[in-house]
Amino acid sequence: MLRKPKKVIRLVLFLFAAALAVFSFTYGVKMIGHKDPGWQTIEADVQKGHVTYTAGLTLQYWAEGSGAEIRDLTERVKKVYSDSLYRNVELLDARNTYEDSVNLASLNEQEGRKVTVSKTLARVLAKALAKTEENAGYSVFAGALNSEWQTLLYLEDPQDFDPAVNADQADRIARLTALINTSGTFSLEITEKGEEAEICLRVSPAYQKGIEEMEITAPVLDLGVLRDAVLIDLVAEDLRGAGFTEGVLFSKSGLSMLLGQGRTLTVFPKEDERPETSLTVSGPAVTARFSASLPDSEGYGAYETAGLKRHAYYDVRTGDFRNRIEDAVIAGSGITAEDAVWQLVLLNCAEDPENVSWPDNIKGRWILQKDPARTVYQGGK
Repeated sequence: MLRKPKKVIRLVLFLFAAALAVFSFTYGVKMIGHKDPGWQTIEADVQKGHVTYTAGLTLQYWAEGSGAEIRDLTERVKKVYSDSLYRNVELLDARNTYEDSVNLASLNEQEGRKVTVSKTLARVLAKALAKTEENAGYSVFAGALNSEWQTLLYLEDPQDFDPAVNADQADRIARLTALINTSGTFSLEITEKGEEAEICLRVSPAYQKGIEEMEITAPVLDLGVLRDAVLIDLVAEDLRGAGFTEGVLFSKSGLSMLLGQGRTLTVFPKEDERPETSLTVSGPAVTARFSASLPDSEGYGAYETAGLKRHAYYDVRTGDFRNRIEDAVIAGSGITAEDAVWQLVLLNCAEDPENVSWPDNIKGRWILQKDPARTVYQGGK
C-alpha cells in the first residue's frame, strides 16, 4: 500500500490533519475557563436569573496567579456574590413576594398587621424612615408617585403624557403628591426583637380611597432612588464579610463602589464631559454620577419636554423636579452608596444647590442647566 507516492502523500496529510485536529481540540478544551490575571467580570449564578436580572449590578474582581488559582478564586467570589444578590434583590422587592423571603412586598401586602422581618430589613427601613422625616425631597412611602414617574420615564413617547403638557397627568401627580404629603397618612412602627424585628405599616383610609379612585396598584413602601444604593451596600457587606475586598461594584444608575484599599476610582458625569468635572477618590470608596436627560443604553430612563429635563430625582414634596442640576459627580472615601445617593437627593431637590451642606468625607462637582458658561460648582473638601 505504501509503495505508491500519491497514497503516501494522502496518508501523511491525513495523519497531519488528524494530529492537528486532536491538538486543536485539546488546546480548545484547555482554553475553556482559562483566566488571565487582572479584572474578572463575575456573573451571577444563572439559576437565580429570574430574580437577579432586575438587580442592575455588575461586579469586577481582581485576580492574580495561575489559571487554576484564578478560576478557584472567581468561583468562590461568584458563590458569595450570587447568594447575596439573590437574597437582597428579593428583600428589597416592593411588588413581589417570595416563599423564602419576608420582604418589602410582604409589608405592603399585610398593611395594618405586625410582620416579623429580618434585622437587615428593619435596619434598611429605619434609615429610609429617618431620611423621610427630614422632609428634604424623599419619602419611603412614595411608591405610587415613584410608579407614576417611572412609567413616564419608560414610555416610548413620554413627552405627550408629561404633566407639563398633559392636564390629566398633571392632576394625577398633584392628587398623589397631596395624599402622600398629608400629615398622618402613613405610619411605620419598627420594634427590634433580638435577631429579628417586628414592623407594622399603617395607611389612612383617605389614601386608600384616593388610590382606588385613581386605579393605582403601586405599593406604598418603596425605596425609590435609594434602592440601588442599598442593594450595593448589602452585597458589599456580604463580600467583605467573606474576605473578598478586591472588587468594584457598578450599578446602571451611575454608582460605583470600590470594596478595598490601595486602588482609586475616577468618576465623570458623562463620557464627553470636561476633565475638571471629574473626581478621583481612593478606596474603600463610593462614587455617584448623575446627568439630567441622559437615557440608559436601551434609550429609556430620562427625557426632555417643554424645556424641562425629567429623571429619577424628583422632589416628593412637590411631585415635580427643580430642573437645576445638569450634571453632577459625587465621591467619598469610607462612605456607603446610600450616603452618596442621599447627597445627590439633597443636591437635586435643593432650592439653591450651593447652600447644600457637605459631610467632611464627601465631595462633589456639578453644572447647572441653562448655564451657557458651563460653570463648575463644587461642594465638600
